[in-house]
Amino acid sequence: MAIVNRMDAFWWFHYNNSKELLGRKVNYKADDYFTETCLLYFKCYFEQLGCRVASEVKLHNSNIQTDINIWKDEKPIAVIELKVGNGWKGKSMMEHLKEREDNVQKAVPDCYFGAIAYWNFFDTHSPEWSSKYIGIKKYNENNHHPLTGARVESLMKEIKKRIE
Repeated sequence: MAIVNRMDAFWWFHYNNSKELLGRKVNYKADDYFTETCLLYFKCYFEQLGCRVASEVKLHNSNIQTDINIWKDEKPIAVIELKVGNGWKGKSMMEHLKEREDNVQKAVPDCYFGAIAYWNFFDTHSPEWSSKYIGIKKYNENNHHPLTGARVESLMKEIKKRIE
């Protein structure tokens, strides 16, 4: 819920008030804030387990740069892609994520790959839903965005299995 609370505060302030209160012409980017928010919680959790957590760094011997990398003993054990929503890629977002996963697997064959989206676009009937693909909120037009029931903690537990 901490990620949800921080993102809700972000949406409320930046998209409802920052232009008027701060005189901003352009809002702060939601994807940057989402990455920083998730990174904070992943670092707090996994660094207590002896891991290194980084954002926007390249994987071993590759040009692959991902949103969050988790390393144990100098070996990447997990990669998490973060999306606010499916954006301009729309229906091709899952193809994009599959291609990213394939590239990660080529560079580090046993590396876990997961994705978190703030606005859910994942198939909630998929067997990978809520353990590999996490969509936090359902978007709806009346601004009452219910939680999907998927929890980032489920993804974190999947990654923790690779440490033990």
